[in-house]
Amino acid sequence: MKSAFAAIFVLASLALLAGASFAGPTPRPSFAPPIMPVEDPKKKKAGEACKTSDECQSHLFCSQNDGKGVCISRPVEYPLPPT
Repeated sequence: MKSAFAAIFVLASLALLAGASFAGPTPRPSFAPPIMPVEDPKKKKAGEACKTSDECQSHLFCSQNDGKGVCISRPVEYPLPPT
């Protein structure tokens, strides 16, 4: 009787553990490429001269080199994976 109870207990615990380990949705990768924003026709595009970042598109910024400003893209910052 004890061996039958032990076998049933072991099978039930394995079934519960296996079900809990495979349950839930699959995680979405956090390194998915960013979605590009819609361009504003009134603002300057990449490579055009600028004085401040307000003149460039929302995903660009004004980089000052040798007194001349140019709209360039921001570097993509991917979130670090959890440790």
